[in-house]
Amino acid sequence: MVEHDLPKVEVRVRFSLPAPKLMKNMNIYLLRHGEVENPKNVLYGRLPDFHLSEQGRVHIKRTAEEFIGKNIKKIYSSPLERAVETSKIVLEVLGLKETDLIIDERLIESQADKWQGTDLEVYKKTVVYSMSPKTQTEVELISHAGDRVLSVINGPIKDRGEDVVVVSHGDPLVGALINLTDDWSYVEHSPNERTRKYIPKGEFVELKNKNDSWEIVKSSY
Repeated sequence: MVEHDLPKVEVRVRFSLPAPKLMKNMNIYLLRHGEVENPKNVLYGRLPDFHLSEQGRVHIKRTAEEFIGKNIKKIYSSPLERAVETSKIVLEVLGLKETDLIIDERLIESQADKWQGTDLEVYKKTVVYSMSPKTQTEVELISHAGDRVLSVINGPIKDRGEDVVVVSHGDPLVGALINLTDDWSYVEHSPNERTRKYIPKGEFVELKNKNDSWEIVKSSY
C-alpha cells in the first residue's frame, strides 16, 4: 500500500456576534397609588390593611381614563393593598385581564420599620427634614428605593418590550426619577419648601425610551 502526502487544508471558521439588542419603542407610566384611608395621619409604610379611600378610588379611575387608547399591555404593581387596589382599577378601566397584573416585591414602599405607625408630621420633622446621620440610617435611602424600581424597568419590563403602567409609592418612584435625571428638586428639603415635582397620590410620570435609555416625556400634575 502506497501512502501519499495529502495537501494540508486550512480551515477557517468565522463566528459572527449577534447585533446588540436595542430597546423597542416603549412608554412606561409611573403611577403613584391613590389617596389612602388614614384618619389618624400616621406613616403607614409597609403596614397591612391600609386601603384606598373613596376619594382615592374616584381619582384613580379618572387618572386611568387618561391611559385609554394607549398601547398598555401589563400593569406592574407593589404588593401592598393600596397599590394592588389602584392597579385593579386601572385594569378594569382599560379592559385588561387579571393575568395582566404582575406583582413585583421590588416595587414595595421604602423601608422605615421603626417609624411605621407614628405620626406622619413627626416623622417628616424628625427624619425627612433632618440631616441627622442617625435618623437617616433608620430608613431606606430614596436612591436605593429608586434602584429597586429601575431594576424592574430595565429587567422584565424592558425584556417584554411592551407599554406598561408601574404602580408603586412616592419615594421609590421619585427615587427612580432622581437616579435617571440627577434632579434632586423632586424632593423637599425643608418644611417650607413645597415642590410640585414630588409625585402626588394618583398621578403619574410618563417615560419613553430614546437611544436605548429613558427620558421623561410628561407628568400628569
